[in-house]
Amino acid sequence: MSEGAAGVSDSYREVALPGRWGPVSGAERIVTLDVLRGVAICGMLLANIIIFALPADSRNVMVEGAAAADQAVALFLGLLVEGKFYTLFSILFGMGLALQSLRAEESRIAFTGLYVRRLIVLLVIGLVHGLLLSAVDILAFYALIAFIALPFRKLEARPLLVTAVALYLGNVIALGVYAQRAPGGALPGEPNWQQLVDERSGPSGQVEEDFRAGSSSGSEMVTGVTLIPLVTKILRVSELELYEFMADEERIFREGTWAEQVRHRAVSYLVVAMSLRLVFLTWRVLALFILGMYFVKRSLFLERDRNLGHYKTIVFSGLVLGLLLELTGGAAQQLSGEYVVAIWVFLIGINLGIPALSLSYAGAVALACARNAGSSVVRSLAALGRAALTNYVGQSVICGLIFYSYGLGLFGRLSGTEALLLAVPNLAGQLVLSVVWLRFFRFGPLEWAWRSLSYWQVQPMRRREAW
Repeated sequence: MSEGAAGVSDSYREVALPGRWGPVSGAERIVTLDVLRGVAICGMLLANIIIFALPADSRNVMVEGAAAADQAVALFLGLLVEGKFYTLFSILFGMGLALQSLRAEESRIAFTGLYVRRLIVLLVIGLVHGLLLSAVDILAFYALIAFIALPFRKLEARPLLVTAVALYLGNVIALGVYAQRAPGGALPGEPNWQQLVDERSGPSGQVEEDFRAGSSSGSEMVTGVTLIPLVTKILRVSELELYEFMADEERIFREGTWAEQVRHRAVSYLVVAMSLRLVFLTWRVLALFILGMYFVKRSLFLERDRNLGHYKTIVFSGLVLGLLLELTGGAAQQLSGEYVVAIWVFLIGINLGIPALSLSYAGAVALACARNAGSSVVRSLAALGRAALTNYVGQSVICGLIFYSYGLGLFGRLSGTEALLLAVPNLAGQLVLSVVWLRFFRFGPLEWAWRSLSYWQVQPMRRREAW
């Protein structure tokens, strides 16, 4: 075992008993990680609430010809929010894998079988969440990538870091090669369904030829388009009918039935989003999982360290470097259709700037936990993070009740600024509820179900120790 891993395992020695292993008690938990999860949950709502509030073809209106407030919101989200908290959450997922593996090793318990069950349960939760509540679900995708990441936990610190960097840069290169081959330097993304309707309705079914030739609209679907014929057969509709249904997003989510919304998500989540993630984001997310394992080996973000200099360095350097890279990448994006080199500058700037800012946020959280461990803010965020799964799915429930037809039906009716403001009471309510719930119970409701199914034993729910 490496020196870093040994240092981490010391914190578990007094509770790790041979033949006994289960969810950690409140006294064993690493507060910094809980707070980081809480911060990540907050950031993901800020990023996702625009997707819940606006149809896909209206989200760019926030920038193009929008009011000054909406342009400011778009700049704030693009520069400081989008991608940063998913990156942080991915790193935390890898850290969780490594820590659980370490606890199993200390307890002399076989780890792989238990963790595979854990991932299978998470995969099912993610698929249910993605189909019934939110097409932006990442849980099922994380579960699939974690199967790949599982063997890497046995590597030492240096090989982990080298592997993470190589995979991450490889993903950037793959995206660059794709963008160079795509018309106009396009990156993979969800198709413009209305454009597909217009083209499919045009003379001679030109869209089918465009798919084969790699037109701008067809290329956006990438692997998703290859599944469209299968989907049309299952649903017993024509391609045009499917495109028209998908383009009718605003009516479906504002006024349509829940069954229509599930069918819409079945295509956007399972056929398009999952295909794009598996093809284009697998290397990246795997790299971030492995980076989280590296942090565990080096004992970073695991405990309140009296020597806080390295966290200050992470905060300052990550913030400065991240902002410079993001701004440079954003400027290059405006020229990506004219100059090939601009595509690479954009991809490098954005894809390296995002993790730099994510680590800067993590460093700031580590400093806050070290200096103000007993503050109400830290304790509230820790509670939010301890029930991260429940709160993540809960955000989808709340946003559905606000924006979709089975609730207030505000989908497409609000501006980006108004939607973002609604995130504030949402998060405030989750913070309060998390603190109150964990005064009486050990886990959030979904965490309890996840653990009980993973350990194949009903876990005690009521609290015994003070928190």
